[in-house]
Amino acid sequence: MASQRLSKGAAAPFAGTLLSDAALAKIITDAETKAKTSALEVERLKKELDLERRKSDAVCQAKLEGEQRRYAACAKDADKTRELLERASNPPWYKSPYLHFIMGSVVSGGVCAAATRIK
Repeated sequence: MASQRLSKGAAAPFAGTLLSDAALAKIITDAETKAKTSALEVERLKKELDLERRKSDAVCQAKLEGEQRRYAACAKDADKTRELLERASNPPWYKSPYLHFIMGSVVSGGVCAAATRIK
């Protein structure tokens, strides 16, 4: 864009709008102010979005930690349940029904043998 200074009363080389120095300075100042205002608005929006992202990350992290604690508690309960089931399915040798049967048979046989000798 070319500019040309004109003296008072001089003919303009083309048709257009003639601006005073004050009007031109105002246009330039307004444009610069708008550019600075826009840059500040962009920075404000960036900070706002960053804050929202950090807030969302914190919420997700809290939810994740809660789920991890819940999972750990469930796993601990599952381990306890598994241990109880193993104990129930493998009773100690002295609680075995086979041992009770054998011992009952031996004692009964002994009682019968003793009864036959007592005569």
